[in-house]
Amino acid sequence: MTSSMIRPTLLSATLVVLIATSPIAAGQRGGAGAAPQTVDFIAVGADGQPVTDLTAAQIALKVGGKDRAVTSLELVRFGAAASTLPAPFATNAMSDAGRSFVLVIDEESLRPGLDATVRDALVAFEKQISVRDRLGVFTLPRGTISLGPTTDRAKFQAAVAGIQGRAKSSVTANERICHGRDALTTLASIMTSTSRQGTPTPVVYFATALAAPVQGPTSLGAALECQLTPGEFQRVGQAAEAARTQFFLVRPEETPEAGLVEGLENLTGVTGGQMLAMGSAAGGAMTRIARETASYYLATFAAEAADRNGATHRLELRTTRADVRLHTRNGVHIAKGAGGNAPTPQNMLRVADVQRGFGLRALVVTSRNDGDAKNTVKLVALAEPIDPAVKLAAAAAGVMDQAGGTKLLVWTAKPEELQRSPLAAALVVPPGTYRVRVAAVDTQGRAATVDYDLNTELASAGAAQMGGLLVGTGGTGFMPQLKFTTEPEVIVYFELYGRPTGAFGALVDIAATADGPALVEAQPTVAATPVADKFMFTAKLPIVSLKPGDYVVRAKLAFTGQPTGVLSRTIRKQ
Repeated sequence: MTSSMIRPTLLSATLVVLIATSPIAAGQRGGAGAAPQTVDFIAVGADGQPVTDLTAAQIALKVGGKDRAVTSLELVRFGAAASTLPAPFATNAMSDAGRSFVLVIDEESLRPGLDATVRDALVAFEKQISVRDRLGVFTLPRGTISLGPTTDRAKFQAAVAGIQGRAKSSVTANERICHGRDALTTLASIMTSTSRQGTPTPVVYFATALAAPVQGPTSLGAALECQLTPGEFQRVGQAAEAARTQFFLVRPEETPEAGLVEGLENLTGVTGGQMLAMGSAAGGAMTRIARETASYYLATFAAEAADRNGATHRLELRTTRADVRLHTRNGVHIAKGAGGNAPTPQNMLRVADVQRGFGLRALVVTSRNDGDAKNTVKLVALAEPIDPAVKLAAAAAGVMDQAGGTKLLVWTAKPEELQRSPLAAALVVPPGTYRVRVAAVDTQGRAATVDYDLNTELASAGAAQMGGLLVGTGGTGFMPQLKFTTEPEVIVYFELYGRPTGAFGALVDIAATADGPALVEAQPTVAATPVADKFMFTAKLPIVSLKPGDYVVRAKLAFTGQPTGVLSRTIRKQ
C-alpha cells in the first residue's frame, strides 16, 4: 500500500443506481463480402533472428502445384512480448492476440531424472515470454496433465511441477509401436482441441524417441498388436495444417537409443516443423522458440473456386532471399464454399474461425448473480468496434466451456442496444473457466469476432467477496469504457458481497506496473443496495497527467483482522 494509510470506514446506507442491460433479440443477415485466403509462415535469418523486412515480391507460392500470386504480405508482431501487464481487453487484431503455446510432453519417452531438465526449461521459458501469452501443458499418452492454454501462471507452474519421466528400462518392439500409435493419436487430438483459428498455434512436443512407421510385413509378423502406418503420421500432419500449427519437436536427450530417431524425423516432416536439441535452459531450444514465434507473416492469395472444396492442398513456399529460411506447414486447408455473404452473429458463435472484417474489442467482468440459490455468477461482456465510425447492424455473445467448447448460453442484441457503445451483454453461468465470444456484423456487411478467456472466481476479502473491477467515466451516471484518451478522470467501480463486522479500509490507485508505486490514488465511497449483503464502491482518479500507455488500476479492501482483498485491471490511454 502506498502513501497514506487506508482510512477506517463504516458501510453507509446511500443508494446508487447503475445502468442495467437486458437480454436481446435476433440479429440481421450481413451483406456480401469474400474473405481472402492466407498462409502464415515464420522467416528466420542466418543469425537466427526473425526477419521483418520481406516483401511480397520476394515470396514464391504454390498451392496444389500451381503458382499463385501473393497479393499482399503482412508482418504480424506480438508487440506486447515485453509487457509486464495483462492486456486491457481482448481484440481480433492479430498482434494483440498474444501467442498460445501448447507444450506436449511424452512422459513415457523420458527416463526418470530427465524430467527435471524439461521442467527447468519450461520454468525458464515462462520468464522469457509475455504475461499476455497463454501456456498449455499436456502429457501423453496417459494424459495425466491436461491444462488448456491459459494466462494463469500459477496453474501453469503447478502443471509443470507434475511432469514425470516414466520411460521403462526395457521396452519391447510391440510396446514401442503401440506407444507410438497412441502418442500420435493424442497429439493430433490436442492440436485440434487447442487451436485458435485466428492465429497460428506454436506446439512444442518433447520426446526422446518415437517408433518409425511400419510399411508392410515385418519380421515380427503376426506378433504385432498395434499398427503404426505412414497414415498415422499423415493424420498428425493434417491436424497440424487444419489447426495452423507451428510445430517444434524438442529432444531433451541428445543420444537416444539407435533406431528411434526415424519416427521423430517423420513427425517433423509431416508437420513441416523443426527438430531441436534441448540445450541449456538459458539459451537452448525454448529460447529459440520464444524468439522465432515473436512474429510471423501472412501471405494472401486468391483461391480459385476449385480450391474451395474443404480439403487440404499441397503448399510450397520459398523466398528469393538467400539469407532467409521460411518455416510453414506442408499444406493449406481451404474451407468449402468460403466467401460469399457474411454469416450471422449467431452462426459465428458456433465455429472457431476468427472474423476480422473490422476491428472489435471486448472485456468481460464477473459479478455475483443476486438472488440465485444455484450458485451462479453474472458475466457482463462489453464490446465495441475499434474504429468508432463503424456502425453495428447485428451482434451476439456466447459463452463456451473451455474444456470442451460446449456452447452454454447465447445473447442476441436488440436494435436499440446496438446504438450503445460499448455494447453490453449480461450472461449467467455456473462458476468455472470459460471463453466468451462476441460476434458482430456492421452496416457494410463485414463480420468480426473477438474471444475473451476468463475464470469466474470472485476475489476474497476476508469473509467477504469482491466483484470484478470496472473502469469508466461519469456524467449522468457511471458508463463503462474500454480505453481512454483526453478524459480528465476515470471512475473505478467494484462490488462487495457479504457483511463482515467491524471497520474496514479501502484504497484505489493507478500504477505503471503491477507492484509499482501509485501514480494517483483515492479512497472510494461506498453505497448500499437493495440487496442486504451487497455494497458498491466508486472512486474518481485523475488521469490528465498520465502519458499514453498501459497502466494498472488496483482496488484494495481490508476488514479489521482479516486478509486484504485486491482487484486489478489494466487500462489503456491512447
